[in-house]
Amino acid sequence: MKLTRDEDKLICVLYREYLKAIDNGAPREKATAFGHSVDIQKSLLPGIDPEQVAADCIRLRDEGFIGCFQAKNIAYTVQLENKGIRQMEKRFPKGLEKLEEYMVQTLEMAQDGYALFK
Repeated sequence: MKLTRDEDKLICVLYREYLKAIDNGAPREKATAFGHSVDIQKSLLPGIDPEQVAADCIRLRDEGFIGCFQAKNIAYTVQLENKGIRQMEKRFPKGLEKLEEYMVQTLEMAQDGYALFK
């Protein structure tokens, strides 16, 4: 699957938060859960429109990378799925440092003012 730039930002941010939670001792079930798309947009992707975040969640869900359900332009109970974790582990076998490097260099997230780098 070829991801759009916004979809890639979303899956990278979710995977980064998952890795940080696991590193901090969170159980896997809790580390994969992210609430709804409005919360994700406000806390992790303030530079992207909330409806775009919800639409990206739905597309990633359709590919099996995340789980969620949709109602009124909001993706609810967003959860990183095993397929999404496996895909990201393949992309970034060296973990968090390489992921963040990619996010800055390729996705230019530091310049966008994302909460990730505050």
